[in-house]
Amino acid sequence: MRILLTAKAWQIRENFKYLFSLKDCIAINYELWKNNAISQSITAVNEVIKTFDNHLQGIINAIVTQTSSAKHENMNGKIQSVISKARGFLNFERFRINTLFYFGNLKFSSQKI
Repeated sequence: MRILLTAKAWQIRENFKYLFSLKDCIAINYELWKNNAISQSITAVNEVIKTFDNHLQGIINAIVTQTSSAKHENMNGKIQSVISKARGFLNFERFRINTLFYFGNLKFSSQKI
């Protein structure tokens, strides 16, 4: 029985991934997917659907624009890197300057002009 539920949940997941290949009528197809998923009566899937419903506009935007959060995650990783290095700074102003140089791809050198 457990294997059957796992297989059904996996199929629901695959059906959801299919939504990302659509170009239009996404809201209608989401509702069709949701109704099908709910009809399977899998508690964990129903909890995921509640979360999806709470973030539906963002999900539809991601499908329409074909974007992911990869760029944001990359930037967040860079910020976290700077923050971890900043633990050695004595004041915020030095941290700020370091951050501006890092994200501005600036190189500090003592070249004479």
